[in-house]
Amino acid sequence: MKRLEKEKLIANLGNVFTEANAVMVVHYKGMTVANLNSLREKAYPLGINFKVVKNSLAIRALGDTKNQVLNDFFVGPTAIAWGEDPLSCAKLVNDFAKTNPKFVIVGGSYDGIKLASTEVTQLANLPSFDEIRGKLAGLLVAVATKVAVLAKTPATNLVGVTKAYGSKN
Repeated sequence: MKRLEKEKLIANLGNVFTEANAVMVVHYKGMTVANLNSLREKAYPLGINFKVVKNSLAIRALGDTKNQVLNDFFVGPTAIAWGEDPLSCAKLVNDFAKTNPKFVIVGGSYDGIKLASTEVTQLANLPSFDEIRGKLAGLLVAVATKVAVLAKTPATNLVGVTKAYGSKN
């Protein structure tokens, strides 16, 4: 790789490390290009990017960015996945690692906070925002239904009492 190409790559990676909210670092030793391309195909619709990186260039690109906490992770055959939504990014790499044992999560960062591989897995196991919204909507509907039933019950009881009193006479 020529010097100009390296500088361009470092600048591009620098932009990634500066702008991305979430960056996950993985090792892919022993994986095929087809496997990595299938990961890219899954990542694209989620707004996540995936790239194999050269460690020395990635470390230089980290510089003084908010993701400089990732320095220690760039050893061995390394790739990064990045995006705006940390949950989607963590879920993508975690789900892919479950089905591909050669794909290993090394760690990551969320808004400049260093995450160990176990923390990335924990993040991936959290419910998504849509799931949380659905549960919240369900709770609100259930509460409204219960309030309506409780409001209706005294009127029903009053009608029953009146009917019973009327049939008594």
